[in-house]
Parts: sequence; C-alpha cells; structure tokens
Amino acid sequence: MKKTKKIYILIFLAVVVSLFYLSWSQNTPTGAFIGTKDEPVRISLLTYTGYAPFYLAKELSFFEKEGVNVELIRIDDIGEGRAALKSKRVDAAPMTLDMMIAAADAGVPCTAVSMVDRSLGADGIVTTNEITKVEDLQGKKIALQRGYPSYTLMLYLLQNKGMKTDDIEIIEMNGEDAAATFIARKIDAAGTWEPWLSKATSRKNTHVLISSRDEPGIISDVLVFNSEFVKERPDEVRAIMRAWFDAIEYWEEHKEESNRIMADAYDLSLDDFIIMTEGVEWSDYNMSQEYFRTDVECKICEIKKTIEKAYINEGVISGNSLARIDSSFMKGLYTL
Repeated sequence: MKKTKKIYILIFLAVVVSLFYLSWSQNTPTGAFIGTKDEPVRISLLTYTGYAPFYLAKELSFFEKEGVNVELIRIDDIGEGRAALKSKRVDAAPMTLDMMIAAADAGVPCTAVSMVDRSLGADGIVTTNEITKVEDLQGKKIALQRGYPSYTLMLYLLQNKGMKTDDIEIIEMNGEDAAATFIARKIDAAGTWEPWLSKATSRKNTHVLISSRDEPGIISDVLVFNSEFVKERPDEVRAIMRAWFDAIEYWEEHKEESNRIMADAYDLSLDDFIIMTEGVEWSDYNMSQEYFRTDVECKICEIKKTIEKAYINEGVISGNSLARIDSSFMKGLYTL
C-alpha cells in the first residue's frame, strides 16, 4: 500500500512539472536570452558619435528584444581595445576597416560581419589653396596620425597616383593637434576628421582637398567580433546585428527622440551631436547587404584588399593578416 501511494505521488509530481514546463515554454517572451544573463556580450566602443546607435539599441531594449544581453564598454585607447578583444575581455567592437586590418596583423583574431557606418565627409585632407591636386603634396609637410582613417585615406590617394609616403613629409600628430597646427600656419596640409576638419578651414585661403565623401566606402566602420566568438555563439552575433538594424530603423522614423537619446550618451547638446554626425552615414540592412554580398565578390572585401595592399607597400603591416570578412551572417540574418 505504501509502495502504491509512493508511485501515485511520483506520478502527480511528474504531471505538475510537465504542466509547469509546458506553461513556461508557451509563455516565454520572444526576448528570452540566447546566452545567459551572467555572461553578457561585451562590446567595446570608442568615444565616437558614429557608434551612437549602439546606445540607442541599449536604451530602447532592442538587444533584449532580440534575446541577447549586451554590455557596452567605453575604451578609447586603441592598444587597450585590441588587447581586450584578443584576450576575450570584450567580444566585439565596431572599428574602421583599416583599424581591423592593423589589429589582425597584431595577432587579434578579427571577423567582420556587417557594416556600421561609412564616412561621407567626416574625414579628409585640408590644404592651402595652392595645393589643388594630390600630386601637389609632393615634398609638403602634412600632419597625420598613423593607423587612423585620415592616414588610410592619404595612403589610398597616394597609391592611386603612383606615389608613396616618402614623397611627402609626414608630421605625426593626432587629428585635433593636426588641425591646430595647420591653423597656426606651421604645415602645408593636415589629415583630420570632424569637428576639427571644419575648424581647420577657418585658416584663410584653405580648402578641403579631398574627403571621404569623394571616396565613399574607403573609410568604413564594420562590426567586428573575436573570431572564436563568431564560431561558438553565432546566434548572438545575429541578434546583435538585428538589434543594430532595429535601432537604425527607429532613428529614421523618430529622429529627434533618437538623437536626444544618443546625444545624452556622449554628454553632448542635441545641436552638437547633429553637427558631429553630419558626415556619417549609418548602415541600415540594405547598405550592409550591398557591402557584404555573397553572390559576387563583396564590396567590403575589395576595399579590404585595397587597404591591405597600401599598408603592405608602406610597411604598416606584415601581410600575415588574421582579418576575416564573413558575409554569411547577412545572408541568413532573417531566415535562420
């Protein structure tokens, strides 16, 4: 009798557990986390307004909606950011394609999966009016910061004209100092970015010789993951990509609200934020699909080859790059 009663109790408990599981599975929200809440996906961000939609996605819970727990970490030192991605202290970081190539050459296993933005005038070379074409830069002093977008733009322009950095005199300095030195009339040209690019033209008889608007795509930010993370947690990669595109779609439909949210993330006024993002085009799904196509040689792959060639020619990288472009995530983003 006691044995029979024990069996009934076990059956009753099994039914209760089954009903509880069935109820839970039917009522689990679409935002149920893919990974674990104890192990967030950590994304490193430079203090650059081009990455602002990540904060918009976080504030509006787009990551949570896609079922992924994301932590945004501000790291402004490039060396520290590389080390963090290599050691897996962070899992991902948006970065320009040239910065990804340099990081991969330094031993960081990098895989780019989608576009973040492209520079359309935010980076450029400002010169005196006497300099009207790239060839006129020969023998001139130009302030540049190696490994940064304006440096890459300069290499690309020189390469197209059959020139090398030996043909110009590079003065190493950051973008802000480059603009200030140019304004002080101590150099003939400066490679910099907004807001300093516009400020540099306050010097009389100067102009922007060429900017990223003239060469769209050369200065592009891509979403980069540690390559091992891509292999081990592909669902979370897709979730983060979808959350980004959700944020861009929301921004397009609610620009004032979105801009205020993003401006607050950088402690900027709304007007200053808008000015700082005028030369940046954020990538929606269609732009990423265009650059990461799989049916033909992808556009971002061609740009990567161009930059790698320029960097190898100038001795910036050894050529043993671990930088990978993976277009498969764009192809199956909304079908898997």
